[in-house]
Amino acid sequence: IYLFDQRISCLATMNPARRIVICTGRDPLLQIRAAFLLGCHMIMTHGIGFEETHLAFKNLHPIFESYHSSSGSVVSVQTCWRALCGAKCMRWIDFQDPSNADDKFRIHLEEYMHYSR
Repeated sequence: IYLFDQRISCLATMNPARRIVICTGRDPLLQIRAAFLLGCHMIMTHGIGFEETHLAFKNLHPIFESYHSSSGSVVSVQTCWRALCGAKCMRWIDFQDPSNADDKFRIHLEEYMHYSR
C-alpha cells in the first residue's frame, strides 16, 4: 500500500496537469486489487474518508461482493478501507514526512522503510 501510494504521488507531482490511468484488464481480481490500492491512496494521501472512498467505487461493489462471498474471507475491501481510515484518524499511521518527532506513537512508514533497507 505504501509503495503504491508513493509511486502514484510521485507521478502526480512530476506531471500535475496530466491524468494517471491505471489499466487492469478484464480480470476481476486485478480490478479489485487496483481499486483497493487506489482507495488506500485516496484515504492516506488525499484525506478522503471511508464513506467517500466507498462511494467512489460503487460501480465495482458487485465484483467486491462476488469475490468476497466466493473466497469465504471475513476481510473485505471495505473493512480494510475502514480500518485504514480509522488508523489514520487516530494518528496511528502516517505516509508523510516523519519530521514530527514528538509523535512517538505513530508508525511513520517513510522512516520504517528507510531502516528496513
